[in-house]
Amino acid sequence: MLTSKLLEVKKELENKLFKDNDDKKTLKILESLDKDINFNRMINSNDFIIKSFSVAPDNCPSCGKKL
Repeated sequence: MLTSKLLEVKKELENKLFKDNDDKKTLKILESLDKDINFNRMINSNDFIIKSFSVAPDNCPSCGKKL
């Protein structure tokens, strides 16, 4: 009983806060990513942080100078 009431309140708040269709789509994507165990494992690993910061090139692609 209480759970259904809370879900109704949550849905009402989401409808008030996220009126734009893009906001609703973004929220659905974030919810699905939040439920994905593999995605959460990857985000919480140190390997993800290291790889995300190691993609910058050492040299400027246009002039070749060291960055």
